[in-house]
Amino acid sequence: MRCILLFYLLFSIVLIGNSCKNTSVIQNTSSTANTVAADTATSVETLLDSTVVTTITNTKHAKLQKLYKTQYPQCNKLVVHQLDSTDMYVLVCNPLPRLHGSIAVVHFNPSSDTLTKVVPLDVFKNSFKVMVDSACWRTFAGFDKPIIEVKIKDYLRGDISWYAYDSANASFAPLLSTQYEGIVSISAKYANKGLLPTFDDIDKDGVTDIILDGIIEYNQSSKQTKVHKIFSWKAADSTFVEQKGIISK
Repeated sequence: MRCILLFYLLFSIVLIGNSCKNTSVIQNTSSTANTVAADTATSVETLLDSTVVTTITNTKHAKLQKLYKTQYPQCNKLVVHQLDSTDMYVLVCNPLPRLHGSIAVVHFNPSSDTLTKVVPLDVFKNSFKVMVDSACWRTFAGFDKPIIEVKIKDYLRGDISWYAYDSANASFAPLLSTQYEGIVSISAKYANKGLLPTFDDIDKDGVTDIILDGIIEYNQSSKQTKVHKIFSWKAADSTFVEQKGIISK
């Protein structure tokens, strides 16, 4: 019993880290699927922080879950993120604390119950990361395509990445991948939840910049280093590039 309680406690802590909007968490059981979800305008983090877990029957997301489960029966827990009020969804199958997991973008028409363009995002390519933490949509000024933010982890560190999704070609263009959590060196690590992202047009070029803020703490020491990283868009290389000289403050 203690092991079971510990498992659910750890699982709840993981969910608190998800700050993406338009989220539903759908858990399959051997009987009819249960929907334990935030409203599409409320994050899971908000519900958990208020110590209220609301059970909602989200018909649209329940239909999507049923169709996806039929095609991918190995997915016993599905986190659903809708892109505003469109028919586009990013799905996280079997996120933490399970190993591996997967991420896919689907187009779903609830009126006809059709699920099309199941496009997997291979976040493990050329990577030793073994766990999917979260994924959600972002909107960046200067981009005409929706952005997907993905967090993956191993036991030592976590990486955060952004991809532009091209629905016409069903493809993902990598924009930036960088460490946000975990061990920095043999004697240091990012504190708490690691580097937290915010978004603003710092250089006023009309394109959203990515800002990461956090603290590095050191083993057996009270010393701390504040971290402030800014990544600006470099069109010539089609990627975000860190602005040097302002990493720490």
